[in-house]
Amino acid sequence: MGMAADVVVFDPATVADHATFEKPMQYSTGVRDVFVNGVQVLKDGNPTTAKPGRFVKGPGWTGWPGGGACRNGGNRPCLSASGPMSARCK
Repeated sequence: MGMAADVVVFDPATVADHATFEKPMQYSTGVRDVFVNGVQVLKDGNPTTAKPGRFVKGPGWTGWPGGGACRNGGNRPCLSASGPMSARCK
């Protein structure tokens, strides 16, 4: 008791990744339900508004370089999954 657990309910016959380099932000299919720390974050394939996860810092953690992406007063470009964006961080 008192332990946190993550659970994923899926059908291995239907799990598929639909993301490509041209369209990287595509949802995968085949995952029905996801529980993070015992709280449902995906229900019947749709995200809920719950955000029970937490950042886990391992033994090599030294802090965010430069204060972290997009938390540096706009001194460097923001990053996205597809690479640098032209807008500066705020």
